[in-house]
Amino acid sequence: MTTKEKILDAAQDLIQTRSFHGFSYQDMADRVGIRKPSLYHHFDSKDAILVELVGRYYAEMNLIGEEALHRLANARLFEIQHARQFSVSTCAERASQDFGSNHRRSQERSRDGS
Repeated sequence: MTTKEKILDAAQDLIQTRSFHGFSYQDMADRVGIRKPSLYHHFDSKDAILVELVGRYYAEMNLIGEEALHRLANARLFEIQHARQFSVSTCAERASQDFGSNHRRSQERSRDGS
């Protein structure tokens, strides 16, 4: 994990536990285990950290959304395939029943007519 990722993770934790205005750069430095001036090498302000966190959150939510859409599409495809298979098997069953009924009637007519 890079220092930048550690800073973002620490900031996220601090925001969740204290709020954005409830922690300082020094708090983040202490959490990450670096000196406060070193934070400025990665981010020039808390606002810059917040923007990066929102971007990271957005990317994660976008990925989750894409995965959910993929699962939904696969589930819908399965439903369509299942419906087609059911429809085909139902039609085949009905056709078989109709053929059997028609065949029996035809045999009965043949017997009656002979």
